[in-house]
Amino acid sequence: MRNAQPKDPWQAEPKLASKVLEKAAKLYGADIVAFARPDRRWVYSHYWGEETNTDHPIVFSDEPGY
Repeated sequence: MRNAQPKDPWQAEPKLASKVLEKAAKLYGADIVAFARPDRRWVYSHYWGEETNTDHPIVFSDEPGY
């Protein structure tokens, strides 16, 4: 038996990628599928570390000091 070879990540133009994701979401039961730019006001700023019982900041790669 041959060893599985890692594949390159799938890449596509945004229009095609959104169509593929929309079809996959509907296949799994979504009624409505939409895409929008992220709004950081709706993203958690910290996550809780279960092992350390402390919170840790979530830092985006485009923020200063990343």
